[in-house]
Amino acid sequence: MLKKKTDEKSLLDNLFEYYKKEKNYEMAKGALLEAQKHVRYNSYFHEYKRLKNFLNESDFKEIEPPWLEKVKKENTHDYIEICLYKNLKSEAL
Repeated sequence: MLKKKTDEKSLLDNLFEYYKKEKNYEMAKGALLEAQKHVRYNSYFHEYKRLKNFLNESDFKEIEPPWLEKVKKENTHDYIEICLYKNLKSEAL
């Protein structure tokens, strides 16, 4: 049994890397998205880049808006950092 949410996040991250290496997109995507439920406070920007770099364009476009809303509510600093990364300066201000 997993002791902490961080253990669950680590396990899911390892599953993601395994499936990614095996070129199993759907399973890797599932592990990556499940891992998003366990993101720690200051790692949203890192997770955003992981999502953007791995997911295909249509999956990312579907997942990005609700994911950003979650970040906006939970971590203003990372939300602003993501907006600046996306060149959405007016949203960041």
